Amino acid sequence: TKMDENILSVLFIGRGTIIDYGNIEIKHSINLDIASTNEIVYDNFIKNTEEAKEGITKVLNQKVKEKGIGEVLEAEGIRIYFKADEVIFYYMPLDDSAKEFVELIVPIEEIKEFINTDFGEIPAS
Repeated sequence: TKMDENILSVLFIGRGTIIDYGNIEIKHSINLDIASTNEIVYDNFIKNTEEAKEGITKVLNQKVKEKGIGEVLEAEGIRIYFKADEVIFYYMPLDDSAKEFVELIVPIEEIKEFINTDFGEIPAS
C-alpha cells in the first residue's frame, strides 16, 4: 500500500470460512521502517507518553463519530497500515457477530505530534 524511502507497508486482504460461523474477512498488514528494518506497529508508532495516547484517542474517537459507528472507539488489537500521506487504523469490532474490519483513515499531518519517526538503530551492515 506504500513504498518510499521511509516505509514499506504491505496489506493482505482475504476471506475465510469458519465452520458454524460463516464467512469472515481476513486482513493483516506488515509495515517496515526502511532505515532500521524494524516493524512499525500501533504500539511503537504512537509515542509512549500520556499526551500522545490521549491525543490519538481523541482523533480516533472523532473518526468513529464521523463514520457514524459510535461515540468512542471500542476496539482491541488495533493494527495499522500506510497509504500515501495517511495511516489507516483498522480493527475488528468487539461485537462477536462482526465479520468485517473497521478502518479509520487519518492524515499523518493530523497526528504528527503523537507519532514516532525513529524505530531503532540503523543496522551496521
